Amino acid sequence: MRNANSKLIPRQAGARVWIYRTAALAGLSLLGACAMQTPPDAQASPDKDEPMPITRARQSELTERQWVLIRIVESEDVVLAPEKSNITITFFPDGKVAGGAPINRYFGKYQLDVNGRLFWPGPGFAATMMAGPPELMDQEQVYFRSLRRVSRILKTAKGIHLANDDGSLVLVFVLSGRD
Repeated sequence: MRNANSKLIPRQAGARVWIYRTAALAGLSLLGACAMQTPPDAQASPDKDEPMPITRARQSELTERQWVLIRIVESEDVVLAPEKSNITITFFPDGKVAGGAPINRYFGKYQLDVNGRLFWPGPGFAATMMAGPPELMDQEQVYFRSLRRVSRILKTAKGIHLANDDGSLVLVFVLSGRD
């Protein structure tokens, strides 16, 4: 309010400043609360290749697609990079998994929990029992041993990583060209 001389009364000017400060703080608090409630998936930048865990809620990003293994890395060393073979894996929405190893076809079951933990329930994987060249049989054994040890699935911009808990073992897959 203004008095007869058109000057702000000091007490009223102080109240107006208090109202502006309170409104500004309330607005900043509201923005901060909104930022804290943004889901982690929405915060990921599509330009970065930061792995995001596949959880039960995000399972559809994984299923009914054929993934092709490009390498297995253990303790930062590449232990398998199949060049003469095609190793694949396909996850299905009903909890089944199937794929092709260098020689044999395989299948089994998997489960994802709400935190992204991967489980291989049951007795393990079943596979056909064909024989082949020793180098391909060796690749197959390395793959099956590694696959049994992974406990989480991470989605990247380029594919998926199946990894153990500490990340020292990573199976790197890309989407098959047929999908």
